[in-house]
Formats: sequence, structure tokens, C-alpha cells
Amino acid sequence: MADITVYDVARKAKVSIATVSRTLNSPAVNESDSKRVLGVIDALALFQKQQASARARKWHGRIGVLAPFLTYPSFVQRLRGVSTAVV
Repeated sequence: MADITVYDVARKAKVSIATVSRTLNSPAVNESDSKRVLGVIDALALFQKQQASARARKWHGRIGVLAPFLTYPSFVQRLRGVSTAVV
């Protein structure tokens, strides 16, 4: 059997993929839409893949900073400011 996707659930429930996602991840969904989506999920015997959910929510906590020269005091000072603001 092929993997069932959020697109399949949305199509069968006649809602958008955003509505399916919100139904699974937050309470901010119209009750009738939520019931329809959950009904389709139950009918398809769908279960949420934990790895996909974790990967979608993962926040790495990294930023990138480009500095042309680390030998100039002004750039070093700016980088210190960035590092203190981030922490």
C-alpha cells in the first residue's frame, strides 16, 4: 500500500492541507472541519510519523553572520554585539 500523505487526507476531507496540519498540531480549527479531517484519518488508518513531525518542528538555534575581515576592530565589536544579543 502506498504511503498516505496530507494531500490525500485533505482531498478526501475536502479541506486544505493547512487545515489538516492545523487539525493535527493546534486547536485552532473549525469543529466541523476538525471532525471531518479526523474521520478521514481514522478511515485511512493513518498515523503521524514522529520523525517527520520532529523534523518539521525542529529549531536549530543557529544564525549566520558574514564579516569580511576579523582583523578590523569594528567587525570584532559588531560580532561581540551579535553574540551577546543572541545569548
